[in-house]
Amino acid sequence: LELDPVTWSRAAACLERCVCAGPSELQASAATLLHRLGRLAACWSRSAPARGMQLARAELQGLEVDGLALPEAILTEARLGNARLQRASLVRANLERAHLAGAVLQRADLDGVHAEGADFRAVSLRSALLRGARLAGACFAEAELDLADLSGADLTGCDLRRASLRSARLDKAVLAGLDLRESTLHRAHCLGANLSGA
Repeated sequence: LELDPVTWSRAAACLERCVCAGPSELQASAATLLHRLGRLAACWSRSAPARGMQLARAELQGLEVDGLALPEAILTEARLGNARLQRASLVRANLERAHLAGAVLQRADLDGVHAEGADFRAVSLRSALLRGARLAGACFAEAELDLADLSGADLTGCDLRRASLRSARLDKAVLAGLDLRESTLHRAHCLGANLSGA
């Protein structure tokens, strides 16, 4: 099922108003609607990406949308725990202090994302793009970052305990003050990375 971009743009605006309206029951209704849209939301996002959508503090736990496109979205302190967002496009989105524990973001595009202090515990970011991402102070404990591209990313002070970064690209990344206890970096590329204090 495919809808035209205008229809989807109107639906996006409606959902944005509902999620951000304030009353918790309205936010919950909007989140439930997002769950039910599922593949329809993915269809819309491919034809008419909702650039800059305001979703700060949105309750979106367990959301399942393959290929969702929300470039430059404001998701500050949003709750996306256990969401399944494979191949999502969140380029330059703001995920500061967002909660994504247990989410699946395999092959997602998060280039240039702002996610300082975000919770990525046990998140699957296999083959994801995080080039130039700002991730200072984020928690990636037990996360899967195999084959992920973090070239030029700022990971200052991140918690990467027991994380897997097999064959990850960390070229020119800032890796100062990392906690890498029990993490796996087999065949990771770190050319020109700043590893001071790691």
